[in-house]
Amino acid sequence: MSKKELLHVSNLSAKKRYDYFIKKVADYEVLYSLKLPDGNWAIGEAENNNFFMLWPNKEATQQFIDEQWTECVPFEIPYSNFIDELINYIEKEKFLLNIFSVKQKTGFVVSTNELIRDMNLELEKYG
Repeated sequence: MSKKELLHVSNLSAKKRYDYFIKKVADYEVLYSLKLPDGNWAIGEAENNNFFMLWPNKEATQQFIDEQWTECVPFEIPYSNFIDELINYIEKEKFLLNIFSVKQKTGFVVSTNELIRDMNLELEKYG
């Protein structure tokens, strides 16, 4: 992702960033989250909710880290691992998904069921 594209996408609404996320994850079959130095997932908190944070690529994840979560590192997750393993953890912990946060703005918040539905709809286009 070029710096110009990252700047452009970062200025989109949360819903449009979510749509971008869906398309990119479908294209490349990877997504990114944050890990703490101890190896645990970095979990966001707001309004009495806990969020598992996701981005479509390393550049967007790194931009978020540079702005707020400087102790974290980007972590690449193959989409198949996300579906086969990580979804169970997220649901067990009752996390919501915060998709593509930028700067001080929350991303688009969805449940795991909503994300899976939207990803399946997008992946159907790929045959």
